[in-house]
Amino acid sequence: SQCRSAASEAVAGLSPALRSRLDHEICLGIAGFRPYTDARQVFAYWALADEVSLERLAKRACKEGKSLLLPLLVGESLEFRSWKPGETLVRGGHGVSEPRRGRPAEDLPSVVLVPGRAFDASGGRVGRGMGCYDRALDRLADYGPVVGVAYACQVFPSVPHGERDRAVGFLATEDGVVRAAGVGEGMKAR
Repeated sequence: SQCRSAASEAVAGLSPALRSRLDHEICLGIAGFRPYTDARQVFAYWALADEVSLERLAKRACKEGKSLLLPLLVGESLEFRSWKPGETLVRGGHGVSEPRRGRPAEDLPSVVLVPGRAFDASGGRVGRGMGCYDRALDRLADYGPVVGVAYACQVFPSVPHGERDRAVGFLATEDGVVRAAGVGEGMKAR
């Protein structure tokens, strides 16, 4: 909870104008990332108020002919459905905007973009505490590289982790996309 609180305070300290600029820089960085350029399918998310917005990247991916998939909370599990800008999103569990009619993921080269409250250079990730992404990362990693998306102020020297926590293989911030330095003890990179 201390880590989540520190990350939340750091993001709250960014002005709306700065966040918009950083969102743009992060999206540009991801768009230049080789696994993204090679992907035919992009697992993304519709940002909550304190998350990096991937809206620009979503529009770009669709213009490039990539399938875009957004999460849908079903019970305690995440499922992903195709979505295109302009299609309706419905407010689902935990206030997340979700697609309702899209197709499920296909077996295509993909990149998986994951939000988080805090990350560390080893790929450690702290989410919102529900474990939805941790439970999903094992199967999502089968589609392609998993990239944690955050502002640089959300990256800490280390973050706490438990036995069920899953690390990401890459981090995308306004400073670029980098391979995670390694995997913390007890964490399996995805």
